Amino acid sequence: APAALPVASPAAAPTFLEQGPVTSMSAARVRDADGEAAGASGRALFDAAAPAGEAGLWGRVRSWLSGGERLPAWPGRAGETARLGGRSFTLDRPLGEGPGPRAWTTAQGDYVVELARPGDAPRLAAEKAALEALHGSGVPHPELVAASADGSVLVKERLEGWDAPRLLREGFSRSQTEGWAELGARLIRAGVGADLSPDNLIWRHWRSLWTLRRAEGTGPAGPAAVLADLLTPQALKAGVEPGEFLSGLRGRLGPDSAEWTRTLEDLRAEPRLAPALAALEARDRARPAAPRVSFSPAPSPARFADRVATPAEIRKAVGYDPLTAAPRFELHADDPGKLNTHVVSVQPPGREPVVVKTTGWDIVRNELAIRRAVRRFFGAYFEVPDAFGVERGRDSYLVMEKSPGARSWAHPPLTRDQRVALGVLARAFGLGDMNPGNLLFGAGKPVLLDFEQALSRSGPVVGRLPDERIAEEMPWMSRQSPNRIEDYQPAIRAWRALLAEPATQAALTADFEAAGFTPQEAAARLAVVRANTAGLDWTLQNDVDFVNQFAARRGAAAP
Repeated sequence: APAALPVASPAAAPTFLEQGPVTSMSAARVRDADGEAAGASGRALFDAAAPAGEAGLWGRVRSWLSGGERLPAWPGRAGETARLGGRSFTLDRPLGEGPGPRAWTTAQGDYVVELARPGDAPRLAAEKAALEALHGSGVPHPELVAASADGSVLVKERLEGWDAPRLLREGFSRSQTEGWAELGARLIRAGVGADLSPDNLIWRHWRSLWTLRRAEGTGPAGPAAVLADLLTPQALKAGVEPGEFLSGLRGRLGPDSAEWTRTLEDLRAEPRLAPALAALEARDRARPAAPRVSFSPAPSPARFADRVATPAEIRKAVGYDPLTAAPRFELHADDPGKLNTHVVSVQPPGREPVVVKTTGWDIVRNELAIRRAVRRFFGAYFEVPDAFGVERGRDSYLVMEKSPGARSWAHPPLTRDQRVALGVLARAFGLGDMNPGNLLFGAGKPVLLDFEQALSRSGPVVGRLPDERIAEEMPWMSRQSPNRIEDYQPAIRAWRALLAEPATQAALTADFEAAGFTPQEAAARLAVVRANTAGLDWTLQNDVDFVNQFAARRGAAAP
């Protein structure tokens, strides 16, 4: 719904909650090792203290309504119930024994209850404070569910996955090495270090994320501390190649970001990281030059104006009434997914044919808006059919020229420049359903069709199902040869600079209003484009990682 869209441009980097400090030897070690190199975001994360045991007003009300807390005595026993935060958790089985808190699975299946040893409640308090500080930071960790007022009992999300020590011994899979860079980028973006020892990491296969088992030990830290904990001999032996790792890290953070600038400074200043930097530089020297994408306009449409029109205007432009003229031929009749649109080709004898798409008004506006954006900024690489739109509620319709060309379902024959331009277009403007059937190829430039699912939030995605049908809907990535994020980075930089210009934003706003959006709705759509653009680096890096697995299966080896 338009009201749900943001009306202001979000920051390029995520914001982080400013919550409780971490009081542990591990956190102190991280702070001492990095000193002032710790990122400002990491300090913000941990500097503002929150009262220990504070559960919030709703938590206190729920606790009162449930009759208060009931806490198991150390070390707990199977079948015993812990009640805190207004919820009950039945202890099921212990998760081993050690010097720290005693952990129990629960009968509910999704939680772990930790009981502090007598006199060791401060350790759980440190874990609670760290979990609260990491909430919303993007650093993968078990979410805090509830905590007792005295700090002796903690309930956390239960993590399911594979142990890091075993994977380090056996060697990483492709997704696990990419996840190593994902974890590093998230920590550096948050400005924090953590206990990254193998015993404190778990690979969550269905989310493709390395996750902290315990948050205790996190604290403000610069990139050097994070990289030193990730580029270990064990990790290198498991398959983490330093140059590829740093390329993925740079791809996520963005080569122009403040986080990558700090990372590069640490790589140059820290002797133990010199081999990794040398590997990245060698990798950069070996790859071909990236495409130089230019965002230039195409000629304005001669017949239709890609704008809202009246039926009378359309009859005058076309020379007949496209809603009643015959003969008419159904398009996409064999597509069961076309439930919200009806598409026909209208071809009266002796007249130029048109295509009529009947659908909801929101879809018609998206179609017109993206046509204008493509023609204004991506005209050097693509064509779009001219169109008029008519508002009639659920029976609104689009009248567009009929484009020649044929679909290429197997492998869209896009050049490297076109793939890069399409990646920026699709991700910046939130285009969904960009499948090969929506591209036509003929004698000229590729023709783009179908912008129904446009102007939505598009951000980084990890943990996609390894299904090549998903990759087919990313024609900006090659499934035949390896994709390199470095090919996209100059275009991302150029597009980001262009979008930042007031004239560009004014032009887009005018295009959205010409497509039928109100000024308030146009501002909201512009905010979506800005938010998508801010995250282009990380989004396209995740796309590269995902699609390259299919290129690798065809025997292509990325450099």
